[in-house]
Amino acid sequence: MTKSAEVTQKVRLPRTEAEMLVEAYLAEVAPDYPTYRLCEDGETGWAFWIDPRDTTSYVHSDGLIEWYGSAWPVYVDYDDDTGLFVEKSEPVEQVDAPVSV
Repeated sequence: MTKSAEVTQKVRLPRTEAEMLVEAYLAEVAPDYPTYRLCEDGETGWAFWIDPRDTTSYVHSDGLIEWYGSAWPVYVDYDDDTGLFVEKSEPVEQVDAPVSV
């Protein structure tokens, strides 16, 4: 067997599995999050965010979550009627979440 044949090919997790990982993670670090977006990222990962202005966070092929936080609920609120995020006049304090699990 050649050295290149020994390398394990990384494969993107199925979307449903990525969704379950993201939702479980967000339930811990951003309880009551209003919504999130998920899309394919690169050849093997998923990207996700809560507020469209957020720095993109990631789900890696091994299921590791790489979290960069969200403007919600510190700087923006979610308007259920319009489905839009609205900037707050005064930010609220938030406890920092771990970068990954």
